[in-house]
Amino acid sequence: MKQVFIETNFLIALARPLQEDRAARLAQRNGHDVILYVPWCSVTEARRKLADIIDDDLGFDQAIMKFAVRELLPSGDHATLATLDAFAKRAREARRVAKAGADATIDALVHTALRLSPAPPPRATARPRGAPAPPAPA
Repeated sequence: MKQVFIETNFLIALARPLQEDRAARLAQRNGHDVILYVPWCSVTEARRKLADIIDDDLGFDQAIMKFAVRELLPSGDHATLATLDAFAKRAREARRVAKAGADATIDALVHTALRLSPAPPPRATARPRGAPAPPAPA
C-alpha cells in the first residue's frame, strides 16, 4: 500500500463546493491501495481558508445580478432577469449552506485519513556539548 501525505490544499480541493476531480479520485482510493496522512496543522489551516474558498467558488451572485441589471433591464427582458435572480438566490443559499457546514466537512475528510499529531518535545536526557558526564551510579 502506498503512503500519501496530504496537506491543506488537498483538504481544500475536497471540501470546496467545486470539488477537484483529481483530489476526489485519490480520496476514494484511501484504504484500498493508498493510506492518506494529514498533519494536524493542515486541518487548522484548511478550516481558516475554507470560507474564503467558498466565497471564491460561489460568491458571484452579486456580480452577476449587477451585470444582468445593467445589460437586461434597459432592454426590458424581465423574464431572463427573473431567471438570473432565481439562479443568484440558489448560489447564495449554496454558499450559506457550504459555510455553515465547513467545519463538519473538514472533520469528515480528516476522519478518513490518518491524522499526524505534533511530535512531543524532545526529552531532556541529552547533555549539552562539553558538559561533564553524570556520575556513575554507586
